Amino acid sequence: MDQRQHYVPQFYQRGWTQNNEGLIWVYRKNEVPRRQSISKKVGMEFNFYGDEVVEKEISDEALEDSAARVVQKIRNHNPITSDDKKSLSRFISVFWRRVPKHKLTVNEKCQEMLPAIVGKYRQEISALTPETKTQASRAAHLLAELDRIEEQYTAELPDYFFINNIKRVSIFEDALFHMDWAFFEVKKDNPYNNPFITSDAPVVFSKGCGIGDKEKGILLFPISKDLLLQAMWITSFRNAYVPINDVDVRRFNGYIAEEAHTEVYASKKSSGLMALVNRRMKT
Repeated sequence: MDQRQHYVPQFYQRGWTQNNEGLIWVYRKNEVPRRQSISKKVGMEFNFYGDEVVEKEISDEALEDSAARVVQKIRNHNPITSDDKKSLSRFISVFWRRVPKHKLTVNEKCQEMLPAIVGKYRQEISALTPETKTQASRAAHLLAELDRIEEQYTAELPDYFFINNIKRVSIFEDALFHMDWAFFEVKKDNPYNNPFITSDAPVVFSKGCGIGDKEKGILLFPISKDLLLQAMWITSFRNAYVPINDVDVRRFNGYIAEEAHTEVYASKKSSGLMALVNRRMKT
């Protein structure tokens, strides 16, 4: 039976919905934005992770519940604890790895590595000198099996490569936990100020040097239409809530749109956001 499986959790999407309607504006490159249901259509695919058992492992209810409590504290402008920071760091790390964009990256890297791995085993088997017909038959069988695996996996990789990559423990979350955090706020002094946006790949970070770079490392993660997390090593905000100018909100939104896979999510319909998505989204 087909199941809706959310790679963008619904509790997260609610930071961009209005009046508990469960509807969010979805922007795609060169398309008219649509207001859609977060439970039925947004940030999800049918059977994206496979069966229900695998989805429960990926979703990790305990992790999501903990992260949801921390996110709500932040949305309420409450101070966060060290444990809160650790929970959210783990959630952001998993979030980055559980979305379709990262699945494509994992599959591409695995397929790039596959010829070298198969070639290594093929070379080792071919170098053997069979002493009996049984050994020769066995070697021929192994070579044929390698050819089959290479052909099959080149066409389509099994999902477990992606699934295992999501579940692994990563140094990413440890680095994020130790960075300095700031929660940038949309100023409320002007009703025309832009809200923050998010996307189907909302974890934005310095990929060239990585977030571990003590000078250039940076991570951005939208919390809601009003708040965005910035993590860096060289700042000293110490989890403060910091109002920022509209020009900076638009600059951060540009980074979010640029990192999106196929969809950007927003709390309102705007011609300015349409232009931003069409200009900055790479897909």
